[in-house]
Amino acid sequence: MRTTLVLDDNLFKKARERATASNSTISDVVNEALREALAKPPLTATPFEMLTFAGGDKKMHEPSDFAELLSLDDSASLGR
Repeated sequence: MRTTLVLDDNLFKKARERATASNSTISDVVNEALREALAKPPLTATPFEMLTFAGGDKKMHEPSDFAELLSLDDSASLGR
């Protein structure tokens, strides 16, 4: 299949050098690199959970928790 790719200048230079050194084409180098990259399973990050312990209580730090605390702080500072 024929397609157009936009490559970083440094990557293109390295691919061209690799193709020249191996007596192949840039297409061959790109195809082989894609085959190798796609043969590996995708990296997955474990879910992030930040816990703190204050006074023995487990505290979760979620955006909704912060929003609630900010709202309470605003109400207290405004005397409401």
